[in-house]
Amino acid sequence: MKNLKNLISLITILLLLSSFSFASKFISKRSVLIQEDEVINEDLFALGERITINGKVNGDLFFLAREISINGEVSGDVIGMANTITINGIVFDDVRTGAQFMNINGKIGKNTTLTGQFININRISSIGGDLIVGGNEIKVDGVIGGEVRAGDERISVGGDIGKSLVFYGREIFVSESSIIKGDLQYRAEKAEIIEGAKVQGKVEKLPTKEKPKKSKYLSWRFYFWKLVFMVAGIIVGFVFIKLFPSLTTKIKEQTGHIWKSLGIGFALLICVPIVSVILAITLLGLPISLILIALYLIFLYLGKIIFASFIGDRILKKDSPFLSLLIGMPIFTVLFALPFIGWILKLIAISIGLGASGVGSYIFFKEAR
Repeated sequence: MKNLKNLISLITILLLLSSFSFASKFISKRSVLIQEDEVINEDLFALGERITINGKVNGDLFFLAREISINGEVSGDVIGMANTITINGIVFDDVRTGAQFMNINGKIGKNTTLTGQFININRISSIGGDLIVGGNEIKVDGVIGGEVRAGDERISVGGDIGKSLVFYGREIFVSESSIIKGDLQYRAEKAEIIEGAKVQGKVEKLPTKEKPKKSKYLSWRFYFWKLVFMVAGIIVGFVFIKLFPSLTTKIKEQTGHIWKSLGIGFALLICVPIVSVILAITLLGLPISLILIALYLIFLYLGKIIFASFIGDRILKKDSPFLSLLIGMPIFTVLFALPFIGWILKLIAISIGLGASGVGSYIFFKEAR
């Protein structure tokens, strides 16, 4: 019964962590319109075919749409994806978006990260912080307060950049109206810098030949982080076994049913994220989705740790949870790091651990009632 209380406490904490979602406004319909005189004093989650923000959002804006136009004001961040994104208004904080077509005509207060096919930062626009952008066709004609880092196919620059411009791609064009107040560094097959362009720092063409990648197995950092994660896993395993010994026993019993746990675990590995996304797009389902994902990640991590303890039991030929963990975790760490087959072994271990955790937890709660 003590184990049941401990687990209920854990779930209660997860519920409290997810309760922030109730302080947000969720709109999910075909056409979302925030009127010009409308003010939303909380974070806005918007899902629809077309989203138009003409009013004011005093918080962050999260969206998923075919087309979105931001003509009003957003006091926080703007984060989302769409086929077409247009920003004509003011975003006071950061922008992190992805789209096929992107037009920036307004003002962004801080840092901006954009990815897409055609990205147009027009002359009337301004970005207060740094700009990180990747796309097939990039046009930067506005005022950028910080550094610009761009990459992919082609970039055309005709605006005012407050710091350096760094580009990795195929073509770069810098017009005579450009002002770059830092360095211009590029790695490109074709570069055209028109006379009259003002680059206050140095212009540097970066070498195209890349250095051969050093094998991760020759780096001390690889082994250091493997050791850190192994020790962390052992500590987490010790704490979990100490808090929930009966639940640990039930999970380890199911781990013994290798094929059953593998099948169920692999199904959970694929299905839980899909179900969570489906739940997340509904107003009432988002808190459940957050809790489900939290439990999924917990079992995903703990499952392989308990499986490592189970392997240790088999080697010792006796049930000694703590000693088994000290033996099992180093074995798993080495096996998972093996080239070519390590990821396969890890996938199998995670699936078995996830399946055993799910079935074991179900049996534990069923018997506790």
